Amino acid sequence: MLGSLRGRIVGAILLVTLAGMVQSLLISDPLIEGQETRRMERELAAIARTTVTRLVRGGEAHDVAEQVGSLASAHVVIFGPEGELLGDSAQLRPTGERLRDTLTEDSRASEVMSARTEGSGTSVRAPLGSRTDRLFVAVRAERGVVVRVDRALTPVDEMRSNLRFVIVGVGAAALLLAWLLSELLTRSLARPIAEIARAADSLTAGDIGVRVRSERDDELGGLGRSFDRMADAIDQRIARMGSEEAQLRTILDAMVEGVFVTDREGRIQLTNAALQRLAGRVEGRTAVEAIRSADLHEAVAGALRGVESSVTIETRLGLDPRILAAQVAPLPGRKGVVAVLHDVTELKLADTVRRDFVANASHELRTPLTAIRGFAETLADGAIGDPVLAKRFLGRILEHSVRLQRLVDDLLELSRAESPDVVFTLEPVDVSAAVAKALRGLERNATEKQITLGVEGLGSTALFVQADAVALDHVLVNLIDNGVKYTPEGGHVTVRVRAADDDYAELEVADTGGGIAQQHLSRIFERFYRVDSGRAREIGGTGLGLAIVKHFAQRMGGEVTVESKLGRGTTFLVRLRRARPSGAGA
Repeated sequence: MLGSLRGRIVGAILLVTLAGMVQSLLISDPLIEGQETRRMERELAAIARTTVTRLVRGGEAHDVAEQVGSLASAHVVIFGPEGELLGDSAQLRPTGERLRDTLTEDSRASEVMSARTEGSGTSVRAPLGSRTDRLFVAVRAERGVVVRVDRALTPVDEMRSNLRFVIVGVGAAALLLAWLLSELLTRSLARPIAEIARAADSLTAGDIGVRVRSERDDELGGLGRSFDRMADAIDQRIARMGSEEAQLRTILDAMVEGVFVTDREGRIQLTNAALQRLAGRVEGRTAVEAIRSADLHEAVAGALRGVESSVTIETRLGLDPRILAAQVAPLPGRKGVVAVLHDVTELKLADTVRRDFVANASHELRTPLTAIRGFAETLADGAIGDPVLAKRFLGRILEHSVRLQRLVDDLLELSRAESPDVVFTLEPVDVSAAVAKALRGLERNATEKQITLGVEGLGSTALFVQADAVALDHVLVNLIDNGVKYTPEGGHVTVRVRAADDDYAELEVADTGGGIAQQHLSRIFERFYRVDSGRAREIGGTGLGLAIVKHFAQRMGGEVTVESKLGRGTTFLVRLRRARPSGAGA
């Protein structure tokens, strides 16, 4: 670009100089020719008048012509009234000889004819037999005599040639000087322009810190300073945009809802952390490629047409089924789509669990209440008069009342375990004492079924855990009681206590019962879930015990897991954080 600019500037200057030289040549020829011809015309006219003056004084025509012609270095011819030749400075013929036959054309030349009629005449032509132009000036004298003086135009041609040579020489020197000056000028212009061009290229490439920092006082210096101000403004704007983008990114990433923004073609250009956790890195893909859902595809297509919509999507992200509530809206100017996706899987699951819980609780409550009502109505209808039936029915009423009471108690305990308003008092609890208390409470039940209760791992050093004493007692009682209930007569229920590491202690409750099938293990801690519902009700289970155990363990900062194989018994493992005993030193 700079080379082209330099060439154009140099070429323009040289072209102007050359045009001036050519114009000088074109103007000089007619100018010099006209001026010199007029000067010679005046000079020849003066010579002619001098000749006339001498003739008037009585000079002989031929002698006057010869004398004046010799003195003036001009050709002087004197014609008589009839055109006869009276004198000729270039001929030696005798005076008075009529030369009409040889000089007819000269005597009738235009300048001679003009002199006869108008007093003077002028012409430029080449005489017969010559190729050199001559200037002819004729003046009328007394009695019809005409004096004509002519001279070759050779001095004019020589002057014109000399002037051309001078103009060409001066023009060549001017061209050389113009070339030198234009080179200096273009070099002085090219350097700052090249600096500005390099700075502009660097700025385009992303170097925001580039500056020209020109110290020139001319227009190019002003252009460089304007460039620097523009670069400063761009730098500030980019910094402001970066800050705003960082704030927007922070806001988007802090949202629990997944957000994505598409372009006009429906391809995702921007996502937040929540969407990346849901669907991974999806930039550059379409919405339906990122989240396979016909409903979402239709919503995005509608938003690209300017229609806002809300849809609920059931899809699978990875291996997990998900339920998403999506709000899809067009960007201003229909430049794309913004979609906000809220993962309502847990809410839907919680709603399903709630409905299932209400249904199960209603069912569990209805069964004993129906039985109690039936027995009471039978007694009211007259069975109370039969002592044997009355005693049996009252026993069944008592049995179902106890079952109902147990169910209500478990519901209250589960509510307490799940309620965030209930505060658990976590303090160091002696595991040995807690296990001993739970075993004492269930010893009678175990003895009735000939179940052996055992403890392993209780050494001389006490082991403390960070727990709520009441909640820990419920956990141990539920697990040991389940072991006793589901272990056949003559079996064993063993509690093992050990320090897993410096931070956690583990409590195992293992039985030698029939075990649990693998397909039931993932749901064993759900409310009202029973592996064998008929048997569970028969032995007095409510279906809430293990749910209570799980929630109590979690509220105490621990966890509970289960391992079981059919025919080989079941083992429940509770992990709780270890604690120092109260009053122990640091």
